[in-house]
Amino acid sequence: MSAQPEVVAQAVDDLVRTVAGVEDLYSARPLLARAARRLVAEDEPLTLVQSRGGVLEVTVSIAVAVDGDAAADIAAAAAEAAHNAVTGAFLPEAADARVRVRVSRVITNDPMPPVTDATSTTH
Repeated sequence: MSAQPEVVAQAVDDLVRTVAGVEDLYSARPLLARAARRLVAEDEPLTLVQSRGGVLEVTVSIAVAVDGDAAADIAAAAAEAAHNAVTGAFLPEAADARVRVRVSRVITNDPMPPVTDATSTTH
């Protein structure tokens, strides 16, 4: 890999945050790894970048704000942005990079139905 994983991860974080509908990013590392890394580096990228068997693997965990069923479209746009960050800006030789986007939270913009009080009566 011609660029450091942390540099690539930060570029992915930055680009995915610009995708319309991405509300937030979360750490893509498993809980124990995340806790151990927090002891060493407080302000680290949230995207996980690894090389396995010569193939670059990028994992991004996002929250999306949607109207209706648009979460899959937003996740696809986030995956495309992450792949572009990896292959375009840093690793043009890594065109076969695998990008995984986990939608960790869906925040709906649909209005809530009115709340009714079942105990009240009208006279």
